[in-house]
Amino acid sequence: MKKKTVLATILCTLFAVAGCGNAAQADADADVTPVVDVQTEIEEPDDFELESQPLAEGDIAALIGTWYEDGALDSRTLIIDEDGAFTLEYAGGGALYGTIEITTEVMPDDTESYWYTFYDQEGEIWEAVCIPDEGVQDDLYFGQGGDPHFIRADAVSYPVSLGVLGEDYVGLWQCDRCSINITEGADGFLCEVNWSQSASETERWTYYCDYDDVLQLLACYDGGVNEALFYEETGNEEVIEYYSDGSASFVINEDGYLIWFDDVEGYGDGMEFEKIG
Repeated sequence: MKKKTVLATILCTLFAVAGCGNAAQADADADVTPVVDVQTEIEEPDDFELESQPLAEGDIAALIGTWYEDGALDSRTLIIDEDGAFTLEYAGGGALYGTIEITTEVMPDDTESYWYTFYDQEGEIWEAVCIPDEGVQDDLYFGQGGDPHFIRADAVSYPVSLGVLGEDYVGLWQCDRCSINITEGADGFLCEVNWSQSASETERWTYYCDYDDVLQLLACYDGGVNEALFYEETGNEEVIEYYSDGSASFVINEDGYLIWFDDVEGYGDGMEFEKIG
């Protein structure tokens, strides 16, 4: 089988958020001046022309809703209300509460950038996200480096509230000549994908996965192994390893089928696996 490299993701396509400009590092030395608490009607200061900012006054529609943290083993859930209050729920229990304010950052050259700043219940800054130029967003990239990254719940490409448990993944799944055997151990889930290419050749993917109880999926973030097995007439077996740093996710969709998202080459695209054992 000819190998190729295709970068893929199951959640969303990353994009650069417009309107951030060349903002200075938002650290303790930055000149950050609160403009308005989103719970009150915004008033335009005398020395600041709000018309230069294309965002509607006091509008946080781009943030309202439920968000899931991307790429984290213990994904957090971020809930933002219409009045600018937010709740950050931790996977292991507990939560952080606070409010959102619109703030400006003044650069040395007197240019300004605009931020949604998240203050916790103690009045301390938790995180800040650059205000986008337009519309409701499906991604929140916090800080200058875009970490943490949260994805809007209804932007996820599969249902996230199915009540699917980790144990529901355990078993043998089949789609044509490809099978996936999932077992649970003390350290998580072992997912073995075997794709028969011919009577003498099988391609195999091996992933050690964790169950994400927020997104209700199995995820292997690194260490996935892809190899080919060749069976000789003498009974000997030859193994050729292609890579050992792969990643993938497995999701049970609304119809009860298992979906395999191979992040390296996308081999699972369009396949639905039925549970047979």
